[in-house]
Amino acid sequence: VDIRQEAYRVADRSIRSIFIGGGTPSLFTPAQIKLLLDECRARLSIANNCEITMEVNPGKIECGSL
Repeated sequence: VDIRQEAYRVADRSIRSIFIGGGTPSLFTPAQIKLLLDECRARLSIANNCEITMEVNPGKIECGSL
């Protein structure tokens, strides 16, 4: 989902949970994950105690990326 197009749907809410999953999100580089989360922070109201979870395939992730 494109955050830039859909952010208006939750403009009046504080985001308390972000889940990155489906497909193979563990194939994202750390820089790509940072870019995604930076975009979320720029366009959404993220709660200070927001829980961020990412589904990973243990066989596809390097310990240094965690």
